[in-house]
Amino acid sequence: MMLTVYIVSTGHYEFLEQSIQSVLNCDQDICLVVIETSDKHENIIKSNEVTTNFGLDLLQLTNYKLPEVANYVLEITKTDYLMRLD
Repeated sequence: MMLTVYIVSTGHYEFLEQSIQSVLNCDQDICLVVIETSDKHENIIKSNEVTTNFGLDLLQLTNYKLPEVANYVLEITKTDYLMRLD
């Protein structure tokens, strides 16, 4: 069973490292998607630095609301299960 976990950061890059690490510590097959919805350049840069340190790409969905983010992830995921990590 594969699970997609997506983390949404709206300028909260200071919590990304802990959030990402908590997902990577799981013993499951997980597809991890990290999303920044802030339109502030500094937030995007900082979030990108954190995700890059884990070898991940940052998905930028500037000014998306949570329902729009969820619908976007539903469209791009290939797994049967989906979870948002708050």
